[in-house]
Amino acid sequence: LVAGAGIDRRGAWETAIALAERLQAPVWMAPAAERGGFPQDHPLFQGMLPLAMAPLAERLASHDVVLVCGAPVFRYYPYLPGPVVPEGTTLFQLTDDPDEAARAPAGTAIVGDIALALEQLLAGVPAAEREVPTRRPPAAPPSPRPGEPMPPVVAMQALAKALPMDAVIVEEAASNRAVFYDQVRINQPGGYFATASGGLGFAVPAAVGVQLARPDRQVACVVGDGAAIFALPALWTAAQHHLPIVYLVLRNGHYGILKAFAAFHGLSEQIPGLDLPGLDLVALARGFGCVARRVDQASEIEGALRTAFSEARRDGTPILIEVVVDATVPSLVPGHQAELAAGRT
Repeated sequence: LVAGAGIDRRGAWETAIALAERLQAPVWMAPAAERGGFPQDHPLFQGMLPLAMAPLAERLASHDVVLVCGAPVFRYYPYLPGPVVPEGTTLFQLTDDPDEAARAPAGTAIVGDIALALEQLLAGVPAAEREVPTRRPPAAPPSPRPGEPMPPVVAMQALAKALPMDAVIVEEAASNRAVFYDQVRINQPGGYFATASGGLGFAVPAAVGVQLARPDRQVACVVGDGAAIFALPALWTAAQHHLPIVYLVLRNGHYGILKAFAAFHGLSEQIPGLDLPGLDLVALARGFGCVARRVDQASEIEGALRTAFSEARRDGTPILIEVVVDATVPSLVPGHQAELAAGRT
């Protein structure tokens, strides 16, 4: 099963869980899904599907049938040639969006109400007796040595430990999204929002909207420094409305995702304007009326976040925590460097 945002929009989490358990089927999060659709601490959950065509098809190759629920077939970034569906695999798409059904390049699309369709599937399929698939545990974060830059995984693990149980996450950590998914678990309906496109600037203002809509839940916004500066005036709105949002800004000092894309095309040294020197997000946030702090020690992140969540709710104020992280540019498609190099020759 591939769980997409449509499950969350239709309030169909419990039915999706019941169907997965009936089938004993592994569950993947749809690539670049803008909302969650399945609890990520569930034993059947396997992780997020890769974003590129070739590795995504490889991940599905061991499955005879794939049911995509409430998601496109598929969102890709970047383009790396490969089959949409592996040979020998049958794909069905369940969607309430006729346009997505028309765009699907493979498989059989069924257009209808996702919640009702999952209920009918649940009533019509027999229980399976296959072995429950195992899931790779999250990678343990390395301990940075004194003087070394902090790996982003350290910040993500601290966030996972500090998050309140009812938290809603608004995420736009573009160059560190894989690390985010490896460490942070989305376990409640309506608990995750991200952009459904490749544009930057979504998270900072979206967190304002989510907190206004859900005053009963704690909103945490995880965003890179490059994406954050697209819409910083939303911090002023958050302060004026006394919204207890906690913003975790990963400060790597550049547009990491764009540098990764440049490297993908063999243009690492030819693209100007991707560095962000002299940017003081703490000062900017304070100027908009927010409480803001900078953290550059791994041992201090979890405590700083726990304090921020407590103070934001108590005082009715947005708080920005800037964490200085390693500026190493990640691979856009891990494990496929050879194919990328061959495509550029």
